Amino acid sequence: CFGFGIHLAGLYWIGSAFLVESERFAWVMPFAVASMPAGLALFYAAALAAVSQIRGSDLVRAIAMALALAGAEWLRGTIFTGFPWNALGYVLTYPLILMQSAGLIGIYGLSLFAVLIATLPLVAIAGTSDKTHRLRTVCTLAGLVGFPIVAAPIYGMTVLAQPLPPDLDGLRIRLVQPNIPQTDKFQPDKHRDIFLKTLALSTQPSAAPGTTSGSQQITHILWPEASMPFFALRSKEVVAGITSALEPQQHLIAGTLRAEVAKADADPSDYRVFNTTIVLDGNGSLKSIYDKVHLVPFGEYLPFQNTLEAIGLMHLTRQRGGFSPGPSPRRLMQIPGLPPASMLICYEAIFPHLAHPSDGRPGLLINLTNDAWFGTTSGPYQHFHQSRVRAVEQGVPLIRVANNGITAITDSHGRIRHRIGLNRRGVIDSSVPAVVR
Repeated sequence: CFGFGIHLAGLYWIGSAFLVESERFAWVMPFAVASMPAGLALFYAAALAAVSQIRGSDLVRAIAMALALAGAEWLRGTIFTGFPWNALGYVLTYPLILMQSAGLIGIYGLSLFAVLIATLPLVAIAGTSDKTHRLRTVCTLAGLVGFPIVAAPIYGMTVLAQPLPPDLDGLRIRLVQPNIPQTDKFQPDKHRDIFLKTLALSTQPSAAPGTTSGSQQITHILWPEASMPFFALRSKEVVAGITSALEPQQHLIAGTLRAEVAKADADPSDYRVFNTTIVLDGNGSLKSIYDKVHLVPFGEYLPFQNTLEAIGLMHLTRQRGGFSPGPSPRRLMQIPGLPPASMLICYEAIFPHLAHPSDGRPGLLINLTNDAWFGTTSGPYQHFHQSRVRAVEQGVPLIRVANNGITAITDSHGRIRHRIGLNRRGVIDSSVPAVVR
């Protein structure tokens, strides 16, 4: 019941995605909103069932429960494709001074301390009636609880008191938030208008009001996930439009769809589709590419795809056959002019292990996302916060570009340099902070 309640409160907003095309998917919403919290609750149930078998003092059992729940958080973020949304440790990542501890022990380590801090005072209150023993217990538990409560803010203040990180030389980026309604992306007759609106924002002479702009030439322009909800690389008109808009030394980093023939001898109509980030230079040449590895179940693919499609079900993106995952293990994305980047498309940013590719530590996290599915709910705010925690864990800056918000750039300690709020259209022009640790 606890697991169901906490996840229902934290994930109610997924129901908004089923209302984007309500005539098709509204009937699924009650099942989705209830079934996901119910499934996630089983991890907590299994952890506490195991702890109930442990015999010993209240202190021993409380520590065992903390270990079990932290382990359950790691497990639910790993098996069955994983979904570590709103792990218990996030309660210790706000305000910013507390978030710095994520750089030491990660979100699962914070989950362990969150349970200890919440439960050990209750162990002291419920202790033995013997006054001497109770005083000893209270003092012991006060030390165990008090140390992280005091140490975490002190550590955070010490970290944040350091000089601000310098900017990388010769870099100035533009983040574009076009604020396109999700329903428009499913209408092919609006794709050209979507492209032109996004392109116009990219080439406007100065930043939108409330953001910063400098005289230095923009070197990189970033568009959100699926900012081109079609096969952009197959369109000569699109590539030509990008080429004419970019200066020779500029690069565009943008989300689009990509098609690839399934087999060398296959029919051209038999192809796989990827949720992709592409990098184009000012001459229209493809410089780098990343295909999303961790796809959203029921959003980008259906488990048991053929069977469920045969009975009429389709995932929310309406791509027949679903998306295909990119190659694993994930590798650093090499983008001319930028540090080696860990590219995270959409909810890949909630997975701690995905932020660190297999071939080395990144110098930058880039999160392209489209949270327009979820309306004005807590979902986009939760997503942004978890992305910031990834930056602190890795100790590298974060560039986040969303369709309708929240677009932002943070340094390696999660400090927000610039931000565009939810349901706004605009751009951010900014330098890029360097890694400081």
